[in-house]
Amino acid sequence: MANKTVNLLLSFLKIGAIGFGGGSALIPVLEQETVKKNKFLTDDDFTKNTVIASVTPGALPLKLALLTSDKLSILCGYAICFPGVFALLLIMTGFSIIGESAIKYIEFASIGISTFIILLLTLYVHKVMGVAKSHQNVSFYASIVMISFTLTCGSEIFKFIHLLFGISLGTPIFDISALNLVLIALYVIGIVGGSKSYFRFVVAFVLSTLYALSVGKAGLFPFLEFTSFFMVVSLFVFMFWDYKKSQTPKVLTRINMKWVVNIFLFVGIAAAFSFLALLFEFGNANEQSVFGFLTNALLSSFTSFGGGEAYVSVGDGYFVHTGYVSPAIYYNQLVAAANALPGPISIKLVAGIGFVFGTNIGGIGFGWLLALAGCSIAIACSAIVAIVMYLFFDSLSHSPRVLLMKKYMLPVICGMLISTMFSILVEALGIIKNTLSVAPAFGLVAIALLFALMLFLHKKYQVNDIILLTIGGGSTLATCLTLTIFN
Repeated sequence: MANKTVNLLLSFLKIGAIGFGGGSALIPVLEQETVKKNKFLTDDDFTKNTVIASVTPGALPLKLALLTSDKLSILCGYAICFPGVFALLLIMTGFSIIGESAIKYIEFASIGISTFIILLLTLYVHKVMGVAKSHQNVSFYASIVMISFTLTCGSEIFKFIHLLFGISLGTPIFDISALNLVLIALYVIGIVGGSKSYFRFVVAFVLSTLYALSVGKAGLFPFLEFTSFFMVVSLFVFMFWDYKKSQTPKVLTRINMKWVVNIFLFVGIAAAFSFLALLFEFGNANEQSVFGFLTNALLSSFTSFGGGEAYVSVGDGYFVHTGYVSPAIYYNQLVAAANALPGPISIKLVAGIGFVFGTNIGGIGFGWLLALAGCSIAIACSAIVAIVMYLFFDSLSHSPRVLLMKKYMLPVICGMLISTMFSILVEALGIIKNTLSVAPAFGLVAIALLFALMLFLHKKYQVNDIILLTIGGGSTLATCLTLTIFN
């Protein structure tokens, strides 16, 4: 037990420290650590957890971490968040001493680290397609991957083309969020189920296409967004039907009390930090009270669908518009640092906003306390929704629709991961262009060469991930610093 506890702690601290890219980009990293290397989970369990984490609000990597162990969920959840949150708070504390230039060095190293993340994503997609090949399902899997990629990649592809060739292509037709993609996939699986009905398939395809067009960047049919209501309702109806027909014991008789204890632990830690913060409130008479910040941290976490990038706009609505943090600090410091550092973006942003607000009203010490209160609330919200969904999901383990979800959500996620690769690549090329004044085409060649080197070392010599990460981050940091000096 002691060895497993230490291994879990070290594994998730490692993931939290190398987790650049956030969100779905960390799925292969988590799979590597929890399934392949340490065998904390089986492939089926990890797939189930990935589905649950994808359809619930909150930080996806955090939910995947805390669902890894029913006994040590609290340890896993906090361990994956700690490195990024701690680094962000250190940087925010040190801004007054070393200035905002610290982010620049993190960005330089992040180019190589991002290349390493792209390598992991590539290997994960290759693995999934290998599974499809073994089941003689390659063409069908490939079709799902391409549809998923097409629906989510619009902005990234357009930005990529603009960076390389200076061509502006306008607004993509689709480019839907990860949440909407997962909703469409689950809806199609829920409607079609194990049936071979052509009518069901056509209905699911038509409604999904119309919905994708309505929520896409172009917003061609915005009045059709209401179809999401019918999609969700119909999905729940089919799932409830499967639940009633299930021969397995229902959720109320199968609840693992360890998960219930974990919920109380997550809530207890958040309540303890919040209570301390409220005790030491410095008597604000205006609207921006500590209680108001804690309430907004709670509400924003429960409504943050779509990953860390989506939380940027959610955070703007809850904290910038309400005056807890200025737009300049939010976007130029917090968002920049949160994107440059590893770990779940939403958790880092809540902690950063708490630090800025707390420091303004009570000094740096109170800023750290309010940051810890805010991020513990965000972590607790993710834990509650993920664990509750897990309990219901487990009771439907023999449902034909759940079995199809486990089987066909993998290629859906792969398409999303390819879009994530482009997003990470565009971000790296943007740093190269804006900070170093180097043509993106040269940056692309450099990243491709570094990727090829890492792939060669991984395949030929089985070089450890930490060494590959160090090679990537160290080489780009050294190269960028050299270019900066000579420029």
